[in-house]
Amino acid sequence: MQKPAPCHLPASAKNNIMKCFTLAVSMMGYGKWRNVAQSVLAAALGVQSNHKRKEDFGSGTVWPYVIGGFIFTIGFIFALVLVVSMVV
Repeated sequence: MQKPAPCHLPASAKNNIMKCFTLAVSMMGYGKWRNVAQSVLAAALGVQSNHKRKEDFGSGTVWPYVIGGFIFTIGFIFALVLVVSMVV
């Protein structure tokens, strides 16, 4: 059975993603990325507390959470494709 071709983003899409990532990093300090990562993972699992949700929504900008969710989703999809390609 033939394996599917790997998925590749066009160069322009990669550049846009990196520009958004750089902008988000400059908008908030590096130390807060850990909190964003925790919030994104908690939201993906559906276990975020009400206190943490209020803290996230009060942070002033939504872009780090959007970018974190996008990166998590792409990584999750690639992980599923990898597992399925290994099994099949």
